Amino acid sequence: MSNNMQDMLKQAQVLQKKMEEVQKRLDTTEITGYSAGGSISITLTGKMNGRDLCINEDALKACGLSEDAIAGMKVSILEDLILAAFNDARTKVETHVQAEMQTATGGLNLPGLT
Repeated sequence: MSNNMQDMLKQAQVLQKKMEEVQKRLDTTEITGYSAGGSISITLTGKMNGRDLCINEDALKACGLSEDAIAGMKVSILEDLILAAFNDARTKVETHVQAEMQTATGGLNLPGLT
């Protein structure tokens, strides 16, 4: 094997190791987005998994709900259900993207594209 080919293989191995390290960091990274002046927040991992959702009373009032209606709500259940729906949709998008990429690449498994 030529030195040039060996160098390319070494570089590919180094790159693969770096990519694995990035993937591990993304598992533990959490980023939070806000709306309604901070009344609603959602936290995602670096891999786009929904980790937390918070809807506070101000957001519910802005939707026109009365104090009595808000008092009778189980907001934490609503938050959990919305988060579960988000994660379900994200999983379905990932599956769809993988299928599309498999079609586009003719079934070749190209790292970073699926």
